[in-house]
Amino acid sequence: MAFQKYSHMDQSQFTRFVRLGIPNIELNAQGRTRPSIAKLYNWRYRDLGDLPYVKEDAVFHRANAGFSYEYQLVDVPDYQGRGESAPSPWFYQNEGEAEYVVTTVDKFQGQQNDFILLSLVRTRFVGHLRDVRRLVVAMSRARLGLYVFCRHSLFEQCYELQPTFQLLLQRPDCLALNLNEITSYTERHVEDTGRIHLLSGVEEMISIFNWRYQERYMSHQFDHYMTYSGQNDQQNSTIGFNAMDTTTPSVQHESSMEEDTKIDADVLPASHSNGDVDKEASRNDENDRLPESNSSEENMTD
Repeated sequence: MAFQKYSHMDQSQFTRFVRLGIPNIELNAQGRTRPSIAKLYNWRYRDLGDLPYVKEDAVFHRANAGFSYEYQLVDVPDYQGRGESAPSPWFYQNEGEAEYVVTTVDKFQGQQNDFILLSLVRTRFVGHLRDVRRLVVAMSRARLGLYVFCRHSLFEQCYELQPTFQLLLQRPDCLALNLNEITSYTERHVEDTGRIHLLSGVEEMISIFNWRYQERYMSHQFDHYMTYSGQNDQQNSTIGFNAMDTTTPSVQHESSMEEDTKIDADVLPASHSNGDVDKEASRNDENDRLPESNSSEENMTD
């Protein structure tokens, strides 16, 4: 341990080069995150400002839909009677904070995202986060929203982290939500908190999640039903139209039969039906045969 302190084994190679006087250029402007979030870590740099892009672009001026603040510290007490635990050596977990989010600082180094939900896990000792470099990495990953879940009473006493946690603790330590915003987009300005709803704990967070899930599920089911009903109505109308097309030839056929019947009726005598015509025809046949019978009788008389 003495050799480690004497040799400064805790510093990086880049830090050694700087201390040895190697020419270097220090970062003086950031273009990743909102200027308000950058204040959580820019105190660590000599003169870190903001690029015009993050000051002018509209996305950095809009609030995060559903959240009252763009960054916040959320105090997470013991969950089911337990804070941090160590299932194996050098491995720590916090089930209460895991109900909100699961991530680690080391795995996210060099990456970024629009929203970062950060769990600091520790509830008894600050641990490796006391290293300011790790703090800077943790605070500088988010572009639009940063939400830190930790034990308030532990980290507010850490001297090395005071500049950051003094800013975080200026806001409520319960997660502040805007329940009126149910989509991922809002026109609300970033400095407008809207109607704040402070969560009482993990249990309420779970109940709100279930409520939102059920609401979205029912909306999805309704949209699916309306789409299905609309398709059925369209199919039924199409079938009805096709049925009309198929009945049209039979109607035309019946009309043609009626025309044929009319033609036959015109040919027949107007004063007789078909039965009368047949009787008349039979009488004519009998009359045609009568002269033959008379002539035979005359011959017999003779």
